[in-house]
Amino acid sequence: MTISPLLPDPGPLVTPADFARYTADLVDSLRKMAIAHGQSLLAHLLHLAVIEAKAQAEGYAQETRLPE
Repeated sequence: MTISPLLPDPGPLVTPADFARYTADLVDSLRKMAIAHGQSLLAHLLHLAVIEAKAQAEGYAQETRLPE
């Protein structure tokens, strides 16, 4: 399916902050699975990825906030 060149670009469907939060949730689910299967090193690495994704989400949220 192609988009007509006459229509405006719809832009991103999700914000970078939303995507980072989704990634954190998804990776956290994988971390819990790793724990359940006794893969502690993998769970630890996935936990680090969750922390990074949450930091990215917060960073993007900070960038898009309006000044008070």
